[in-house]
Amino acid sequence: MPVTPLHFGLGMLAKGVFPRRVSLTAFVASQVLIDVEVAYYMLVRHEYPFHRWAHTFVLGGLIGLVVGLGVVAAGRVLRAAAGSARQIPDVSETSWVPALAGGLLGGLTHPVLDGVMHEGIEPLRPFSASNPFHHAISVTVLHLGLVAMALIGGLLLAIATRRLLPQARRGSETMGAAQPRDAADEGRWEASGSGLVGTDIGDAGRGRAPLPADRDCWTDVTKKSEGEPT
Repeated sequence: MPVTPLHFGLGMLAKGVFPRRVSLTAFVASQVLIDVEVAYYMLVRHEYPFHRWAHTFVLGGLIGLVVGLGVVAAGRVLRAAAGSARQIPDVSETSWVPALAGGLLGGLTHPVLDGVMHEGIEPLRPFSASNPFHHAISVTVLHLGLVAMALIGGLLLAIATRRLLPQARRGSETMGAAQPRDAADEGRWEASGSGLVGTDIGDAGRGRAPLPADRDCWTDVTKKSEGEPT
């Protein structure tokens, strides 16, 4: 069938093992785009074989790279529209390396997975018309293996997400703490008899001495704050 969802199990496992190195979005998108060829020849042209050039390592890998670039571009557009994404776990779906890796992985594994099931696929084309993957394992074992990959990958991804979520929250809090303080805590420069004096209103409110620019004046202020005679 076109766009076999069982293929996504391999992508889920890769994402679970390498959450910051593989984009599941790019993997899935490359799998779907490659199977557009099958849908076209099966449902529109009604011509056999259904699996042609898109189901080769050469074109499949190229499609995966193009999909990766598209995921990067789409991610930039979405981030620009939604603002900062630091409040969500850094699972790296649209960064350069994960997107290209996920797309390429999807493009190169698709001919292998379909090659096990379909005899007419020529994954080594144009170098060879053979299909060394056909019936390498049974279709039942292949499907059960992909389901198991999906379950294991989903579990690993859930664990990774729980680990990364506190880091994302801390990063968001750090960004907030780095923002300018309000007027009650900002430094002020005031004129005095000895020159310009830097006064931190927040420190002054806590009983700390102001910060004069003149060193001698600073000594006098320090003595006064400590109750020493000047």
